[in-house]
Amino acid sequence: MRVAIFTDTYYPQVNGVARTLKRLTEQMSKRGYEYEVFAPEIDNSPLYPNVHQFTSIPFLFYPECRTAFANPKTIEKRLKEFKPDLIHITTPLTLGLYGLHAAKKLKIPVVGSYHTHFDLYLDYYKMSWISPLLWKYMKWFHAPFEKYLYLHKKQNFT
Repeated sequence: MRVAIFTDTYYPQVNGVARTLKRLTEQMSKRGYEYEVFAPEIDNSPLYPNVHQFTSIPFLFYPECRTAFANPKTIEKRLKEFKPDLIHITTPLTLGLYGLHAAKKLKIPVVGSYHTHFDLYLDYYKMSWISPLLWKYMKWFHAPFEKYLYLHKKQNFT
C-alpha cells in the first residue's frame, strides 16, 4: 500500500501530532507500506527522501505549528509520480487543503484523523465566538473523507 500523508507538523517537532505521525510512519515502514509525507519546512530538520517540505511561516495562534505555502501543481506532480492508494490528511489547515484538493482532482480516496481541539485554543484566546464558524468549516472540510477518526465530546461531524 502507498499512502500520502498531509500534515502541518512532523518530526523533529516535539508535539503529540508529530510524535504520533513519526510512530505511524515507522510502523508503516516495518510493515512494507510505502509513504510520503507532505509537511511544512522546519529549521534544521533532517532531510528524508520521502518527506516533502514546503516554505512555511509560524501559525498565528500556535507558532510551533507552521502554515505552509506550496504550489498545488508541485504536489499533484509528486502524487502522480508516487501513485498513492490513499491520502491521509491530519490537518484542516493549509496542507490539509492542498491534500484534499489533490485527492479530489486526482480521484484518490482520502481519509483523515483529527488530532487538535481547535475550539479549546479559541477558548484560551478568548475567541469562543468563532466556534460556530470553526465547526461549520470542520464539517465542510471532513465531508468528502471516506473515513475519519474523531474523538471529541462537544461536537459531532455527522
